[in-house]
Amino acid sequence: MKKFLLFFSAIMSATILFAAPENPCPTVSEVQIIPISNNGTTVTRQISLRLTNDVSTNPKGVKVEVLCDGVNVVRTDCFLASNAPGGAIYTTGQFTCPLSSSPVIRITRYTASNGNCQGGTCGEILNIPVVRVSGGINCTTPRTFNLAIECSLTTNGNPTAISGTYEAFVDDNRNGQVDPAEEANLKIKSSTAFSTSTSGATAPFTSVFNATNIPYGVAVNADQMTDPVLIRLNVPAINIAGNLTAIANTCSTLPVLMKEFNAALQKEKVGLNWITGSESNNSGFEIQRRVDNGKYVAIGFVNSKLAGGNGAGAAYSFEDAALPVSGVVYYRLRQVDFDGASIYSDIKAIRRSGRSIQVSVYPNPNRGTANVVIPEGSGLLDASLEDFAGKRIQQWNALSTKNLQLSNLKPGIYVLRLNFRNSGEQVVERIMVQ
Repeated sequence: MKKFLLFFSAIMSATILFAAPENPCPTVSEVQIIPISNNGTTVTRQISLRLTNDVSTNPKGVKVEVLCDGVNVVRTDCFLASNAPGGAIYTTGQFTCPLSSSPVIRITRYTASNGNCQGGTCGEILNIPVVRVSGGINCTTPRTFNLAIECSLTTNGNPTAISGTYEAFVDDNRNGQVDPAEEANLKIKSSTAFSTSTSGATAPFTSVFNATNIPYGVAVNADQMTDPVLIRLNVPAINIAGNLTAIANTCSTLPVLMKEFNAALQKEKVGLNWITGSESNNSGFEIQRRVDNGKYVAIGFVNSKLAGGNGAGAAYSFEDAALPVSGVVYYRLRQVDFDGASIYSDIKAIRRSGRSIQVSVYPNPNRGTANVVIPEGSGLLDASLEDFAGKRIQQWNALSTKNLQLSNLKPGIYVLRLNFRNSGEQVVERIMVQ
């Protein structure tokens, strides 16, 4: 996490810096909140600040209080201001707050002090301007999120708005940090300008910015739909640069985690196969088909194989024999819960050319070597060779060759599967080695 730095800006100098020679109060400046550790749920910090006794040798001091939620004090420290030119830096003890909170720092200054938070006060309490980021994840598909940015900045006692930028990331590793892979692939909201308003703020904050239903800007998988979201904030006026706040995700996992969905043309029919990783309240799958630019229509339904539609997942298949002679056929699955809610799978396309791809294998049977001849114009294909028990012996991906030689085969029966990417057709040949 980048250093979380907060201190009064120039516009606050009239409020927090008292440099007049006859000032009976100590000067407070260079207030910083420094992160110590972060376990992904809470963050431990400490505060440093500069105190200067401007006018005399009379002991002067401050009381520093930390409020995680803006209400309850979680840490109190007392300091005597230094008489040295320029004062000195003082550091509080450590305190721990929820990762999603921004602590409020309340400073009481004393005209005289014995170092135990006692003595006459200067008649005012300084509240260091801090920013709190909060929000929530909307459990919709696709996901959206809500965001609130609140600030306690005042100028001469008057509420003051702030402006800056924010970015949002899926915290896939759930470590409270924006990792390189998340920076590159899981930025769901690019840098966006915002400005708070002094209308509608709730004490102790003086201005607020709200945004709702912000869409995820990149596609995320089922697991990432349950991850927290990290907000990275920049507010130059109060020296906030790259501060991170986590927004908790209370959404449950999708009813069905789809691990795999494939469609393959097999002679004069299409075979659909899909595998689920987990199921919850799953009634089953409606198979839908669309031809060229037509509409999707339901052509079948496959019930969940798991008792009550709950469990660790299963493998499913469906065959469609009612194919057009030519054209592109699209397939998708509509997963349906027992309560009627549904969600769609990815779409798979099969191109019909009006004739099947003819593959020749010779000699067959053979003595351990066989040649596979693939027609011209078939495009890229993936191939695999399995023994009769289904164990994969060899695999080839993205082949463009028109001839494939199989050699050093031991006696037995083998199955060669060829999947043509352009048409979606699958050709299966049985090979016998004597």
